[in-house]
Amino acid sequence: MVDGTLVSHGGMGLLWFPVRQFSNYSLRLDWMMPGDDNGGVFIGFPDPQGDPWRPVGAGHEIQIDASDGGPTRTTGSVYSFRAPDRPLRDSVLNPPGQWNSYEIAVHGQLVEVWLNGVKINEYVSNRDIAVGYVGVQNDGVGLDISYRNIRVRQDAGGGGTDFARNRPVFVSSVEPDSSHVGANAVDGNNQTRWGSVHADPQWITVDLGETRTIDRVRLSWEAAFARAYKVQISPDNATWSTIYSTETGDGGVDELLVAGSGRYVRVEGTQRGTQWGYSLWDLQILGEG
Repeated sequence: MVDGTLVSHGGMGLLWFPVRQFSNYSLRLDWMMPGDDNGGVFIGFPDPQGDPWRPVGAGHEIQIDASDGGPTRTTGSVYSFRAPDRPLRDSVLNPPGQWNSYEIAVHGQLVEVWLNGVKINEYVSNRDIAVGYVGVQNDGVGLDISYRNIRVRQDAGGGGTDFARNRPVFVSSVEPDSSHVGANAVDGNNQTRWGSVHADPQWITVDLGETRTIDRVRLSWEAAFARAYKVQISPDNATWSTIYSTETGDGGVDELLVAGSGRYVRVEGTQRGTQWGYSLWDLQILGEG
């Protein structure tokens, strides 16, 4: 870092902000390449847990490489997924050696990209990006890039801290002869899951360790989803207050705006959406803290 500017060195790497995840936010930064170089901004990825390819496979990269001929691999693209409006992009892109500015907005699965104040891309993702980490990339040796003035602004009520991560979990059941234990739902790994027996009702409870004020609950369902379920909060794991309920669940990712304070949070499924049980890839309990 020189005068507040991050300057890349060495081979491929990702500088990411591990303190908290973000949801419903805009990320703004300046970037500059001295020549025909390469970099990118990563959004919406889970904890890499030492694997540099997890952000690539689970999040999205907003690419920086104007000379790449691939339409979805050039500056302003959602890498490999959506090309920018190229004539518009070219009209506002500053040449190598000059600074450019990105603003990247993420709201749920919607990604929007502005270059130097002009919107050049919009993409609705099918990946689980609504809550995740952010970072900036150094693509490789000799592919130099500099970054400065990085800031993230989260919308009111976005709920950035996941209070459930790696906290103790209690469940009504575990799918027989499986490794789908309750702790899998809060381990930050979107390749592991909790799965219940094939019966109603079933529940999963997280002990947050202390009283927390929460404003968002995020459920990432496996194929075995809940048609009807409720989210409850408790000070003592005995007296429960319902802060959300539905009878029309359709699986996928449910991002729920809630309001409540307590130490324990329970998701109770009362009607399965399939012949199977209930299964969650991820359970996040979010708030400011």
